[in-house]
Amino acid sequence: MSNSLVVSVGRVAWGYVFLYLDFSLNGFNFLPDWACYAFVLWALPGLALCERSVKLLEPLAWLLLIVDAAEWVLPVFGLGTLIDEAYILGVVISVVSLYFHFQLLTNLADIAGRFNAKRQKSVLLLRNVRTVLLTLLALPWPIDRIEGSLDTFIGAIIMLVGFSLIIWTLYTFFGLRGDIAQWIERENPGD
Repeated sequence: MSNSLVVSVGRVAWGYVFLYLDFSLNGFNFLPDWACYAFVLWALPGLALCERSVKLLEPLAWLLLIVDAAEWVLPVFGLGTLIDEAYILGVVISVVSLYFHFQLLTNLADIAGRFNAKRQKSVLLLRNVRTVLLTLLALPWPIDRIEGSLDTFIGAIIMLVGFSLIIWTLYTFFGLRGDIAQWIERENPGD
């Protein structure tokens, strides 16, 4: 193992910063989602040193990067987004994204298991919670029929869970990067 694995896990962590955080000014997002997939693509060779199957995610990462980049750029030119124009495309991209992140987190859990069993369990639980939450949010709920304080309560719960998921993800990934760095330092003192 080398420091490239540490760097690669760090790249995935930074990718999720771009995916989860939104800093918009006048409708322009300065932390675009497509950057997540660029960071992951940049990380895949280093992750593959430890978990070869992660390279199978490369075509999906490219697809998600291209679609998200188009979604980011088209409104700048006053055009509608691809997802808004073609409902079925939105459904397909949502399913691909859900699978991509599920498998990426599965691969990261396998990598984590080689360095820290508790971190592996955390990544697996994070994967499961994220998948269930995003699946529930993708379903067509009759939210528009809910009025008053119940609507506010449901919105607050979703925001709280979402915020917790963001903190948990970043804590877990940056922590995994630290675990791997410590393991490398113990195995190769003086390098």
